[in-house]
Amino acid sequence: MGAKSDDGVYEFYRFIAERVDIGIVLFNIPTLYYPIGEHLTKRLATIPNSCGFKQGGPQPAGTILPREAVGKELVVSVADETPWLYNLSVMGDQSLLNYCPHLYQVPGYLPVRDYTQAALAGDMKRATDISRSLNALRAVHAKWITGYGKPTGRVPSAELKYCPVRSPCTEMTDEDKEQLRTELEATGLLKKVALNRTPARQAA
Repeated sequence: MGAKSDDGVYEFYRFIAERVDIGIVLFNIPTLYYPIGEHLTKRLATIPNSCGFKQGGPQPAGTILPREAVGKELVVSVADETPWLYNLSVMGDQSLLNYCPHLYQVPGYLPVRDYTQAALAGDMKRATDISRSLNALRAVHAKWITGYGKPTGRVPSAELKYCPVRSPCTEMTDEDKEQLRTELEATGLLKKVALNRTPARQAA
């Protein structure tokens, strides 16, 4: 989004909202785009089909202020799985809008779902134990997704494919591919993938 002012961001969302009949989630990524601050969040919440606020900034204050401003009008979510248990159990968040559950889970192994359900059931010890078991995967994610390619920032997902990629992405080196696989294997996730493959999938 190229808007560079509160008015520009508001008009962007208003223009879209008036032309669709579905709910709209506001996505704040202050490290890359014009930040959606507390006052702008309140203004955007008045758009009738605004239904959620997704916080992509890492600073806790960037989420606390929107929660205080529009937490009763919009569903607020932090785009990071790491603090999800805290946000769910302490801050009262209702939703995790993030791709990590798709990276950390495979058929037969659904730890994010499991610790979420445990927390909702009031079993915080079990929820905490399951959440802590993901620390190795979180470390791999921090290194290869949010950390790979620094100082330029997050790597495009296409670059993490074991196949040719389209420009302007650059393919991972063979050394990086091997190191990533080694680190993933150390987490046990690839073994879980192999164990849970059906015969049909193996044949494919």
